[in-house]
Amino acid sequence: MRVSEGQVTVTVPEQPDAGTGSEVFFNPVQELNRDLTVATLRAYRERTPRVESYLDATAASGIRGVRAAADGWETSLCDVDDEAVALCRSNLDDNDLDGTVHHENANVLMHSEAFDVVDLDPFGTPIPFADAAVQGTKHLLCVTATDTAPLCGAHFESGVRSYGAVPRNTEFHPEMGLRVLLSAMVRTAARYDIAARPVLSHATNHYVRTYLEFDHGAKVANDCIDDLGHIYYCQRCLWRESERGL
Repeated sequence: MRVSEGQVTVTVPEQPDAGTGSEVFFNPVQELNRDLTVATLRAYRERTPRVESYLDATAASGIRGVRAAADGWETSLCDVDDEAVALCRSNLDDNDLDGTVHHENANVLMHSEAFDVVDLDPFGTPIPFADAAVQGTKHLLCVTATDTAPLCGAHFESGVRSYGAVPRNTEFHPEMGLRVLLSAMVRTAARYDIAARPVLSHATNHYVRTYLEFDHGAKVANDCIDDLGHIYYCQRCLWRESERGL
């Protein structure tokens, strides 16, 4: 089927039940996410004119990367799936846009090449790609996580394993999930002496999304770690208090 978003029209597989099935993954509910991505990239480029290259690391149909290309970015799209790679190429061609399509594992690409902006929007958790994404990003790392049950504490053990945190299923669980993701990404970047500071974050529907600006150096990475902390919370009386420090 044909889908129009922003300045582009792309071909995506028919997917009943909002993106389920065995075809190349496309989620129409994420249109707002993609709209915000385009807006954020525009604002970031105005503030940081030197940025040019953009990687859609888990491209699937390529709609996110195609929209970036239409907005003037030097775009690369990556996917390991044969059908996804073919869709990415045809969707670029159909919109008369230039772009490089990589048919390989995103981790391999991000460990071997760096981009000004890396966009990580996988199905489920981004953690298996986190180290490579940090290594492959020069300036801005955009990350989506759709595994909200582990992030928000509904699947507690999975959240602990994946994110190295203690997520709790509270009435403010969307913010809990977003902060758990931020903590995991900040700690991942700090291992490489990189400070990852969020410039925009949001929790929407079934996913959380953050945009992390990078600064390099052990001191600034330490400063980011110092900003992490805990919240103490009583579900009976609703008392809460935060404390900085791991």
